[in-house]
Amino acid sequence: MSKNSLKVVLIGLIILLIVAVFFLISNPRITGNFVNEKMETKAICENNYCEDYEITYKNDKINSIKSTGFGVWR
Repeated sequence: MSKNSLKVVLIGLIILLIVAVFFLISNPRITGNFVNEKMETKAICENNYCEDYEITYKNDKINSIKSTGFGVWR
């Protein structure tokens, strides 16, 4: 392998490592507690209007309910 191609591969690996570290630090949903934490979306309807909510569970108990901002008139 020539010196130039070795430099290109090394620079590519460094960039890949920096991107991976940035992704892991900037994404708080990656916790490692996949067994204890779950998330799902559900539509909650009232009269003729339905809105989607993101529901997170921790140890099978509701941890938070957040609106996704999507709603539909039926």
